Amino acid sequence: MEEFGFGARWRGWIKECLVSTRVRRSEYATQRARSLGLLRGVVVGHDEVKLSHLQFAEDAISFCEANMEEIMAVKRILRCFELVSGLKITFHESFMCGISVSENEVEEFASRLHCRCQKLPLTYLGLPLGASPRLKKTWKPVLDKCKARLAS
Repeated sequence: MEEFGFGARWRGWIKECLVSTRVRRSEYATQRARSLGLLRGVVVGHDEVKLSHLQFAEDAISFCEANMEEIMAVKRILRCFELVSGLKITFHESFMCGISVSENEVEEFASRLHCRCQKLPLTYLGLPLGASPRLKKTWKPVLDKCKARLAS
């Protein structure tokens, strides 16, 4: 984030969101599934950060290997979340996107989760996913939106 010009204060806010107790408490089911070997997630970046999901308010992204066992593990985790929280997952409003996975596989996985298929690049919570992060045009809509909100 520093390379993109985000200041220390902004980076601190983001870091706090990622490590705060409130956010970490909701990760128990995913951590348990990882410790049991049911969900591997993905490894990201030079520091090899293990990532299984990102969550912001009622929106979440789950990351898993492209195999039916992990897809079904994600589905079971979401069902457990429904039972524990009393909330309902809207699978029909959700979508699945594959990276280096055939369209047929993505369609099969999506049908098991009763969700739609989506291709990269896409926008999630106003942020670009799957587009080149090194290109300024990738971040232009984000910066324009921030400038507009700060101007008001």
